[in-house]
Amino acid sequence: MKSLHIRKRNKPLAKLPIGEFLQAVEALDPSTAKRVLKLQKKYPSKTFGQIALEKGYVKDELARKYLSSKGFF
Repeated sequence: MKSLHIRKRNKPLAKLPIGEFLQAVEALDPSTAKRVLKLQKKYPSKTFGQIALEKGYVKDELARKYLSSKGFF
């Protein structure tokens, strides 16, 4: 997989937490990310990605892309 970078930070996407990754690829806006973080505090057993998927904020395809960048696929 080609190494992608965020222009502002010049940080490889694979090194970002999922919330930052989704914002970097413009799949999630900052206000939605804040909503997910708020829900994550309410439901600490759920991950950011789980909540974002369950609420329909992101598609399964993007979650797979993120996991792939982390070496899970």
